[in-house]
Amino acid sequence: TLEQSWWQSENGKENVTIQLDLEAEFHFTHLIIVFATFRPAAMLIERSYDFGKSWHVYRYFAHNCPESFPHVKEFSKNITDVICDSRYSGVEPSKNGELIYRVLPPNMNIENPYADHIQNMLKMTNLRINFTRLHTLGDTHLDDRQEIQEKYYYAISNMVVRGSCSCYGHASRCLPLDGVVNKYDMVHGRCECTHNTKGLNCEECEDFYNDLPWNPALGKQTNACKKCNCNNHASSCHFDQAVYEHSGRVSGGVCDNCQHHTQGQHCEECIPFFYRDPLEDIQSPYVCKPCDCDPHGAIDDGICDSVSDPEYNIEAGACHCKANVKGRRCDTCKDGFWNLNEHNPLGCENCTCNTLGTINNSGCNVYTGECTCKRLVVGKDCNECMPESYGLSDSHDGCSPCNCDLGGALDNNCDVQTGQCRCRPNMTGRRCEHPKQNHYRPNLETVYEAEDALCIGFSSYGNCTIVLWENGYVRVPERSDITFVVDDISTTTNYNVIIRYSTQTPGDWEVGTITVIRPDEYDPEGPCAETHPSYETRRPFRLPEHQTAVQGLRDVCLEVGKTYRFKIHFERH
Repeated sequence: TLEQSWWQSENGKENVTIQLDLEAEFHFTHLIIVFATFRPAAMLIERSYDFGKSWHVYRYFAHNCPESFPHVKEFSKNITDVICDSRYSGVEPSKNGELIYRVLPPNMNIENPYADHIQNMLKMTNLRINFTRLHTLGDTHLDDRQEIQEKYYYAISNMVVRGSCSCYGHASRCLPLDGVVNKYDMVHGRCECTHNTKGLNCEECEDFYNDLPWNPALGKQTNACKKCNCNNHASSCHFDQAVYEHSGRVSGGVCDNCQHHTQGQHCEECIPFFYRDPLEDIQSPYVCKPCDCDPHGAIDDGICDSVSDPEYNIEAGACHCKANVKGRRCDTCKDGFWNLNEHNPLGCENCTCNTLGTINNSGCNVYTGECTCKRLVVGKDCNECMPESYGLSDSHDGCSPCNCDLGGALDNNCDVQTGQCRCRPNMTGRRCEHPKQNHYRPNLETVYEAEDALCIGFSSYGNCTIVLWENGYVRVPERSDITFVVDDISTTTNYNVIIRYSTQTPGDWEVGTITVIRPDEYDPEGPCAETHPSYETRRPFRLPEHQTAVQGLRDVCLEVGKTYRFKIHFERH
């Protein structure tokens, strides 16, 4: 101290201890003691860096080292060696003798002052000076009475402990602890930490700054603690050395207690039974959505894929389906299967559809098992041709229309295998279109094309417009008329009026009428007396979806040299 004062031990006592307990960890550099009487014949300096839990000897001092400390060597090879020093234990001087101890001897070359073993030597929370033997000037050899030794004691006039607050390079100054009065030249132990560190000595990283291991600052290298990346799903993290090494020493922060159904080192994954919504940002609290698997068709307890991976055709949220099930939720039977059932280990049953009669072999209705038949095919399994068709095959319509000759066949029904129509007497051929040998058929058939007809009327589709498409057909809307002009009758006789058509939409044309408009009034005495106008006015007909021709009128009498109009009205499909 600046004032003249001293410390003195109890007279005659040899084993005496002086202990300094510091408020925090300091970096201790050297100790200077000035004695007011003879220096001790033997002593040692100890330090603790864990607040007294363990103690470690810095150095032994003795007038006779082999005698006082027989197991301690007197010369050092390494800076960390503990030795016995005899330079500061002589009898002379009897007053103001000094003892000087430096933690880092100036005569030893220190390549890296920031090396761990060097820094560890400087760390100190407690300093203890043990005096173990007095100098008695030989009096005790002549007379060993207690009062002889009581003439001697330890006395210190000045003691200097040098060091600095220990901040590991993460602070530029130290502040007094709460309740501590600041005095001149006093060194305080609470560091004003920077570089995202905390603690009295900046000895650990701040909360949530554990992505890198804590290290002391080295020169211009700050070794600042790095903030963890938890994608806003966690409020704390910890450093994991194994994770750090595995990352190539890039990132070792592991997030604690990930929220919002997330998991992983950075809370970057969804927990099982949740998937990452690609429309949400990774930091959104709603990024992980629950799997929504159908228990009837899903396996693995309803778990789904957590992230999308186009390379492997994986979709986030897609459930793991049974063998015969498909769909993101595993809620639909695959093509060719039906009847989704949770008790079926395969999920769905096989359809029994005939592949020839099924559209694109697409299978059956997933609820009823009924097959999706081609246009001219019927039956639950699409294995039968519709009436008036034959020859189940892989063609577009599945079967072919019988297309029996309306004059030579009894009707439009034919054999479902061969297509043979039922012929009238003296007619032959598959369609009954040829007379048998030694018979002939007069050529009375005349075809009138729809594109040559007149189209009148109005419908919900707009004004009636003739629209032509391939094969000479005309598309007509509802509530419209087509009028055919017939002016080339070559023989006065009865005729059948056949309407040929092709359906373009599903279902039958429910209501249609046909009317004959004659050029003259009815003549009861004429050649067509048996044909009364009431028999040929607004005669109804329907156009079945799966046929190609119907008989609109039967036994209509037409005379040579006259012009007739046949008005066909299409009311409702």
